[in-house]
Amino acid sequence: MFLRGIILSGLIIFGIYLIYDGGLLGLLVRGDSSYISYVIIGIWAVASVRWLYLLRWIERKPPLSSDMQEAETILAQKLGHGYLAADVVLKLGLMGTIIGFILMLRPISEINGFDATN
Repeated sequence: MFLRGIILSGLIIFGIYLIYDGGLLGLLVRGDSSYISYVIIGIWAVASVRWLYLLRWIERKPPLSSDMQEAETILAQKLGHGYLAADVVLKLGLMGTIIGFILMLRPISEINGFDATN
């Protein structure tokens, strides 16, 4: 399972390289005046490293016991951080959308009077 995780991570990193090589990653980062993209990328990187660590932990760990309830509880505790990271990144993306709308409407506040040419 860990090797599959490494392969998937390699494909994701290769995709990021292609986006970077095409100049789209720089465009994304330069166009973000709220800097939320940096936070989202950081959380994604930390969650990905933790995911690989958990895959390695599951692969190395001998069977916990015959009590499946206890095994499920331990795995649920370990995997709960992934749900938290996904939820936080989703909410940061929504907050970035709202901030983007506010920044988009900023030039309207600079209008001095109502004129059809403006």
